[in-house]
Formats: sequence, C-alpha cells, structure tokens
Amino acid sequence: ILQDSLGTALQANRRYEEAVTAHTAATQLSPESPSFWLNLGLAAQGLALAEKNRTAADKAWATTRRALAR
Repeated sequence: ILQDSLGTALQANRRYEEAVTAHTAATQLSPESPSFWLNLGLAAQGLALAEKNRTAADKAWATTRRALAR
C-alpha cells in the first residue's frame, strides 16, 4: 500500500516517471490488486502524454496498455 500511495502522491505532483516506478513496485508486491494496476496504467498514461521523446512515450503507452489490461 505504501508504494501505491507514494505513486499517487508523485502522480499528483506530475512526477510521472517516479510514479510509474512506485506503482510498478506496488503491483509486484500485490499483483492481485486491480486498483494498483489501474493506478499504474494512469501514471503511465500521464507519463506518455507528458513525454517529448517518441521512444519513451511509446514505452509508456505500452506500459499503460499492459497495466490496464490486467
């Protein structure tokens, strides 16, 4: 729960890359939690929309799709 809460706080401050890292840790610790996967997907979406580098944006979109599919 702490990693998910940290990710949510980071996301609220538009620190998307760090939020994705925190939410990824939360999903690894509790892979059965759908809300953790949703939060990862939303953070990755924020990162993809904010990212200027096309390759990094594509990677973030892939993370978004993978997380939301869970």
